[in-house]
Amino acid sequence: MLPTEMVGKMVGKKRTLPTLQKFIIYEIMQFLPDNGEKQAYLNEISKRLSVGAKFILVDLEGDQCSDNFNLLMSAWKAHQYGTREDTEQVKVDFEHINRDLHFVPSMRIEALLNNAGFTEVQKFYKAYLFGGYIATKQ
Repeated sequence: MLPTEMVGKMVGKKRTLPTLQKFIIYEIMQFLPDNGEKQAYLNEISKRLSVGAKFILVDLEGDQCSDNFNLLMSAWKAHQYGTREDTEQVKVDFEHINRDLHFVPSMRIEALLNNAGFTEVQKFYKAYLFGGYIATKQ
């Protein structure tokens, strides 16, 4: 299923739903490559929001080439290995993260949101490589 189809399934067809006043997505964009799919996904959400609507995005983020990214990834792994009993599953999970997820730096997330018609983008959450943003539809 394409990202734009996922949005359609989540919020319905625009002609059958009123415009929305708020929308939250949690850990979805990390599965979309930054080849236009992330932007298309946010654009589809933006189309379904009324002016002034609040949008919350929580997802993995980071510049995979940076020292900070590597430090936070190591800390997250150490936390997972230290708190989960099934260490083999932790290994599998991090192989999946490294192979299949598409991280982008926080500046890119803010640009994607702005390009989709959101303003007043504010970061309200940060834990390891997770970031949370709230924005307003213009």
